[in-house]
Amino acid sequence: MSQQARILQLQLCLGEFLPDRPAVLEERNDEIEFRVVNNDGARESVVVLTGLKCLFQKQLPKMRKDYEGGTLMLCSMLPRIRYPEVGRMLLKQKEVVQAKIRAISKSHIVHQQSQQWANIVVSPIDPLAIPAIRETGWCLDMDDLSREPRHGPHFNELRRVLYQIRNHKQAWPFLHPVKDEAPDNYNVITTPMDLSTMEERLMHDSCHAPRDFFNDLKLVFMCG
Repeated sequence: MSQQARILQLQLCLGEFLPDRPAVLEERNDEIEFRVVNNDGARESVVVLTGLKCLFQKQLPKMRKDYEGGTLMLCSMLPRIRYPEVGRMLLKQKEVVQAKIRAISKSHIVHQQSQQWANIVVSPIDPLAIPAIRETGWCLDMDDLSREPRHGPHFNELRRVLYQIRNHKQAWPFLHPVKDEAPDNYNVITTPMDLSTMEERLMHDSCHAPRDFFNDLKLVFMCG
């Protein structure tokens, strides 16, 4: 970790970058108190919850009609958590994470635009002459590779056919491999196939031609 990141982390731990919120100061001065109250039937709990019910019912008349009865919804709280400082804690965590990211990544660096782009006349630019592109390790071969199709020429048509078969109301016995329902199934069927396996093979380009796809489909019905 760089020295700057260590200093930032130390400041976050000491809380120097963010002043205390008013609620934190009031709690520290015993002006307010945060308590966890359970609906356990105890006298003190009933008094607190009844007072809170009256607060919703009487002091907030502009709330929705649903709240007029003063019905309280469950709100679980943990006594060991200082809820007035939750926002402060999350900001600390965010800054620490960002400092660690900046220590191992260059995503926060903003490069200046090429001077050629500032000219009115647009002229051809060598991509590798741009520092930001050059630092990523990009090359022309990577660009050609990204333009290649991800699947074969018949992928969309075969996927559409498989989708229609899977959604047929009589296709449910063939959707997934047979497992515990028939323990001796693989002793009888030596080349099992199902529609889920077909979809997986199609997505991984194991079916190079429509003939391969329909051969798998024949195996599905033979297994049935």
